[in-house]
Amino acid sequence: MNPFRHAILRLRAIVARASLEKDMQSEMREHLDRATDRFVARGMPLADARLAAKREFGNLQVLQEEARDARGARWVDALQGDLRFALRYFARHKAGVAIIVTVLALGTGANALIFSTFQAQFLRPAPALSDDDSRARIWALERATQTARWEPRLFAQPELVALAEHREIFSDVAA
Repeated sequence: MNPFRHAILRLRAIVARASLEKDMQSEMREHLDRATDRFVARGMPLADARLAAKREFGNLQVLQEEARDARGARWVDALQGDLRFALRYFARHKAGVAIIVTVLALGTGANALIFSTFQAQFLRPAPALSDDDSRARIWALERATQTARWEPRLFAQPELVALAEHREIFSDVAA
C-alpha cells in the first residue's frame, strides 16, 4: 500500500471512528448470524447453534480489539480517555489542581530564569558590546590557600573602577 493511501486510511480511522465502529460490529454480527444459520441448517437447536457459532468465531471482544488496533487510531481513543479522566479529576480535586498548576508555573519560571541567566553570562556577549576581536573578557581568579585550585570569581566594584582608570591598558571597561 502506498504511503499516501495509508495516511488517508489512518485519517479516516480517526475522523470516522463511530461509523467504522458501527460497521465493524454489524459485520461481526453478520458473521455470527451466518454461522448460526449454518449450524441450524445442520439440525442443531437455535441456542446450541448460537453457542457453536460463538465458539467457532472466537472471542468477540478480543477480535474487536484486534480490529481497532489494525485501524491504527487506537491512540486517539486512549487520548480521549485520558483527557476525560483528567477533567473529572480536576473537577473533583480543585486544591490538587491549584497545587499542580502552582508547581508547574514555579518550575517553568525557575527554568526560564536559570537558562536566561546562564545564556546571558556564558553564551552571549554583553548586549552593549560588539562581538569583535578588539574586545576581551577578563576573569578574576583567586584561591583560598596556597595549595588550593584557582577559582573564578566576580570583580568587586572598586576593582572595576581601578581597571577603568588605567587608560594605558584598557580604553574602556564594561561590567
